[in-house]
Amino acid sequence: DLFPGTLSKEDIRLKTGNIESQLRKLEHDGSLWVAERFKQLDSAVRTLQEKLQASESVYDELIGRKKAAVHYSLMNDIVLNKVLNLIDQNDPGWELIRSDGDINVYRKFIRGGETFGSQYACVKCSGIIHASPESILTLFEDNTRVREYNTFFDRGRDLETVAENTKVVWACSPPIFPFKARDFCTVVHFRKLKDGTVVVLNRATTHEEAPVSNDFVRAAIVLAANIIQPVPGNPNACKLTMITQLDPGGFAPPVIVNNVCTIGPISFMRLIESAAKRTPSHQVIMEKKKLAAEGKGGLKLTTHKS
Repeated sequence: DLFPGTLSKEDIRLKTGNIESQLRKLEHDGSLWVAERFKQLDSAVRTLQEKLQASESVYDELIGRKKAAVHYSLMNDIVLNKVLNLIDQNDPGWELIRSDGDINVYRKFIRGGETFGSQYACVKCSGIIHASPESILTLFEDNTRVREYNTFFDRGRDLETVAENTKVVWACSPPIFPFKARDFCTVVHFRKLKDGTVVVLNRATTHEEAPVSNDFVRAAIVLAANIIQPVPGNPNACKLTMITQLDPGGFAPPVIVNNVCTIGPISFMRLIESAAKRTPSHQVIMEKKKLAAEGKGGLKLTTHKS
């Protein structure tokens, strides 16, 4: 009871002071509570804004990747159609340069105005390889066995998978006197056709993980393809056709390049045949297992309508 009977002025002063003290404490505690609640609310709002921004960034990245995948897929179709036209027996302009047994080397100039025009010749090498289509394809699916058939390969790596059965790769070749070492940034696409033919397409591109470097001269694969066709009735043989149009970059007179580029394809085909017949080494098997663990090994080809 705050006012029992009569109170002295001192009692009233003390009790009044006590009440005022409690009121001030309640006011202070209330202000702290309100401030803390505002702080918590502000933090929650900031967290929500950050999540929204992150979601927008992820969404933008996904949209960007989707657009890139559509672009790569469209270009894959364009390059595939070009290659299929080039290997058509009725395609004019191919000049037979040399032959060795059942392997023939042809040359053709694809002038400006066409999709893949260049001052450097396009070379086609075709013949029967006495190895199964599957064993040939295995050689091309990654870099583990490239040195077995490509003497100009120094090192390389996969950079990014950009669309279905499509990746961007970087590779370099050693210097060959008097020329400086070359490097390549390339889109590689694998396509299986309805007749069982597998086409491996290559074309130059750029990638942030493979900038132009002073250590190399950047060369460009204008157009390249390996076409692996089954031989009916013979599962241990295939017809292999290679098409290559290369811009070596730097100082490389076309008249010299256009003659030299027809010399190597036959030996290249023979090396591919030998490599396909060999059992992969223990080192290659371990490298393939490592790539598979990283999600970079093997191919899952879908059949194309062509």
